Amino acid sequence: MTQQYKPSFKQLHQQQKPLRLTNIWDSASAAIVQQAGAQAHATSSAALAWANGYADDGSLPRQVLLAAIERIMRITNIPLSVDIEDGYTKNPADVASLVQQLAALGVAGINIEDGVDEPKLLVDKIKAIKTTVTDTDFFINARTDVLLRSLHFKHTQTAEIKSRAQLYQTAGADGIFIPGLEDEQTIQHLTQAIKLPVNIMTESAEKNLEALTKAGVKRISLGPNPFIQAYTALTAPHSATLDYARLNQLLS
Repeated sequence: MTQQYKPSFKQLHQQQKPLRLTNIWDSASAAIVQQAGAQAHATSSAALAWANGYADDGSLPRQVLLAAIERIMRITNIPLSVDIEDGYTKNPADVASLVQQLAALGVAGINIEDGVDEPKLLVDKIKAIKTTVTDTDFFINARTDVLLRSLHFKHTQTAEIKSRAQLYQTAGADGIFIPGLEDEQTIQHLTQAIKLPVNIMTESAEKNLEALTKAGVKRISLGPNPFIQAYTALTAPHSATLDYARLNQLLS
């Protein structure tokens, strides 16, 4: 019997249509999304932290993260990318050690962000990861928070994103994640200027899919939205509003 070919996680970023990821947070959400026909999994750092009793602020303990990922890996047979925020430390060697442990569990890639730190710190972290994790199929998705955190004046943000993308690519990143990027004209400009696959975050993977495909987007993430939508059902009797800020406050 001929074994069915399955593309690697890297290859899934080279399809005509973007790779659509319904971000998960535990084994149950992974099993449900996989059963629905997903090509790959990606955790939401916020949703995974909340599911384990922590706010989305870098406070999730390393061993809690690893245990949660081990449980997800037990039931999934599609590639899994793990969002590790900024690596939970400013020490590149410690970040690389964490990523090596995730790779040993079978994880196919990571998201790692620059946040409010200078780009050089993420460059050093990516370089340390590349030195430590030698699997050439391992995917490093470098997230820049220029838009999400309004780090620059609006008229310089696009230039800053392109500058950081070049730095992260040179360091060894395989993709660029730009949360907060919504304008289709700017998306197209950046996908043409950035040589790596561009990842955006949206509330619906199907919304404007044709336009995003035409604009050159290669990966669409839903972030914490699936978690928020799922857990909103628990607030129905009390008519409470559930959003990112409320969840983070509840678990701080």
